[in-house]
Amino acid sequence: MPRHRKTKRIRPRVEKCIHCIWQDATTRDHVVSRAFFTTQPENHLTAPCCAECNRGFSSDEEYVRDLFCMSAGHFYKHPVALELAHGAVARSLIRNPKLTLRFAESAKQATLRGPGGILLPNQTQIDGDVNRIQNVMRKITRGLVYCYAKTRVPTNYRIEVDFGLPPQEFYNWAQIISQASRFGKQVYPQEVFAFTGAWNKDDPAESVWLFSFYKRFTVLAVTAKPKATVMVFADTKTGKPVAELSLAAQPSNAALTEG
Repeated sequence: MPRHRKTKRIRPRVEKCIHCIWQDATTRDHVVSRAFFTTQPENHLTAPCCAECNRGFSSDEEYVRDLFCMSAGHFYKHPVALELAHGAVARSLIRNPKLTLRFAESAKQATLRGPGGILLPNQTQIDGDVNRIQNVMRKITRGLVYCYAKTRVPTNYRIEVDFGLPPQEFYNWAQIISQASRFGKQVYPQEVFAFTGAWNKDDPAESVWLFSFYKRFTVLAVTAKPKATVMVFADTKTGKPVAELSLAAQPSNAALTEG
């Protein structure tokens, strides 16, 4: 009588969360939170995330959305930010009077660069919570590294975030990254979010990213080894260095400025 071979069940490999690295991912989290959009874009980037990390980011993502939309909507008249400011943001502030009070207390008069580059004095600027903004930008950076460089940022790597870049500095970085990047600038509908990036071919977890929200709020994010002091970016065609970035001190500005 022939023996029947036992079939061995192969369990599907469970991906680890890209943020904490060690917990099993229970969901595919959007790299850029759905909170920033009114209509969800097609092919919205997602990355594996555990339930704990997913919950940990939601409050900060809503906070940053509220902060950005109050300025990008009312002052810069970005259509999506304006719609959110009158809808989701207004409801968020009604639910959270303490946050409304903190925004009001941090408001100050400043000269801002308006549409067309015109400097407008005596405008209201709200200073944001640096830690909460950085938390969201680091989350987005890990997601972009995962989706484009096809790796995870190790937990001991630094993620330096500089936001509110002056227009000329933003332009300079865009030119540098375009030479070192393996893909072109990616733009979500109505420029709610746009980004580009480059990484070290020998260690893709070392990378630099430039992104913007609502065509105004700009961010430079760098992932690097713990003790790295300099990162060199090479032209993808010639292999020659196109720029060096000093990691000794990456400033983080509490006040958000336009791009």
